[in-house]
Amino acid sequence: MKKKNFAILLVVLGILVVIYIIQQLSPGKKTIAETMVKLFPGFEPSDVSLISVYKEQYPDSGIAFARKDTGWIVTSYHDAPGKKTDIEKIMIDAKNLRGEVRSTNPSLLGDFGLADSEALHLKLMKQDSSVVLHFLAGKGIPDAPRSSFIRRAGSDTVYKADENFISRFAMWNAEPWRKIQVNRWIELKMFDFPLDSVIAFDLVVKGKTDRFMKEKLAVEDTAAPPKFSWKQIESGLGKKLEESEISNILNRLTNMRAIDLTSGDSLRAAGLEKPAARAVLTVANWGSVEISFGAMADTLQKTRYAAVSGNPFVYKVSDSMYESIFVTPFKKSN
Repeated sequence: MKKKNFAILLVVLGILVVIYIIQQLSPGKKTIAETMVKLFPGFEPSDVSLISVYKEQYPDSGIAFARKDTGWIVTSYHDAPGKKTDIEKIMIDAKNLRGEVRSTNPSLLGDFGLADSEALHLKLMKQDSSVVLHFLAGKGIPDAPRSSFIRRAGSDTVYKADENFISRFAMWNAEPWRKIQVNRWIELKMFDFPLDSVIAFDLVVKGKTDRFMKEKLAVEDTAAPPKFSWKQIESGLGKKLEESEISNILNRLTNMRAIDLTSGDSLRAAGLEKPAARAVLTVANWGSVEISFGAMADTLQKTRYAAVSGNPFVYKVSDSMYESIFVTPFKKSN
């Protein structure tokens, strides 16, 4: 190549570089952050008392929540107590939802999974069921798992949004008729008080009682925090337990979490009118709490029915949990 032609090419390259730099520094040039817009300006979570999430053609596959004075409940599932933090995060994320426009062509809604008949509908309402916000969640984006396509109901504008509501409800690539998983939204911890607040408890099996009491230990330093130990004061099942074994049982009881729940209308069928075993906890500044264990709920899944005094639900708990409280600790070693 002649030196003259090479020099001309260098000049042209230099001009192109200058033009590129000017374009990048131009005030009219928008960054990615500047193309992102707030999808639902003016939306306030405090206005919402009801939430319904569903597929239009399969309404029975959805889930519904309601705000009560005592907290959120899952109205579509026995009015079960809902997980407050997770439910309110739906509204908080909707309030903060941002996205960039990907289409305004109604004929392309199906490409984004946002046709009315296929999208996941999220309808947020006031107590009188008037709609505060209704939007649709479409396909997730494989290379951006925290994103999904979103549009407001009645609008053809599609956004790539910075939240994935499809994954949140475990509906990514799900069949249209598949029901939304309920257990991830209901509170399955059977009661809520600190382990340290329990001062005594009984285990009762077939009329035989094992009784345990928390005792305060004598200490030389009276200014130090008090120390306690657990002692078995009655042995109906025939084996004295070590303090560590007693503490393990109490820990399992106070942290007991069910696998599922149903309404409390079936106590007899669940074997809970005359339970096979009971745990009675005495709680400081609370009173007595009784956990009853009934018949097997499912022999294949190995779950057992259980109920808590003053609680309107019948729970299903792991049979291995039952065994670890009433059976295994009392087995005598050979």
